[in-house]
Amino acid sequence: MLSCIRITSELLQSQNRIEEVYMSSFDEYERLSISYITHKTKNKDIDFLAFYDDELFVGLAYTININNKLCILYFAIDESYRSKGYGSRALEKIKEINENKIIFLTIREVDKKYHDYITRNRRLNFYQKNGFARNDFTTDEQGHFYLKENL
Repeated sequence: MLSCIRITSELLQSQNRIEEVYMSSFDEYERLSISYITHKTKNKDIDFLAFYDDELFVGLAYTININNKLCILYFAIDESYRSKGYGSRALEKIKEINENKIIFLTIREVDKKYHDYITRNRRLNFYQKNGFARNDFTTDEQGHFYLKENL
């Protein structure tokens, strides 16, 4: 059974794998400092979550609740546990915790012009398989284009 708990500064100090997964999953230009993220969780509308299979840390999510909408800003599964169902189970856990909310996220633009097209396309397929629908809204963030996906 997959469980999730809020990540606090204390948990980060005792569980260094959380920061390692965060740092290795997102490019430097995408990341906020981890201390900033944990500080922001003092706001009741922001969650930084760790997902566990029993005591085994498998992934994380950083979300912001805006009215009846939930934006997943960061979502990552430890590379050694990818393609084992943990990502889908973690998204189900997020949906369960946030029932009756519209859930959306941002992914990098999926286009063959990018060197990592296969990874981007695999990511898009994963989210679509898990109930997210592609829309045509794009955003330019510091010169990097992203598509918005929503559930």
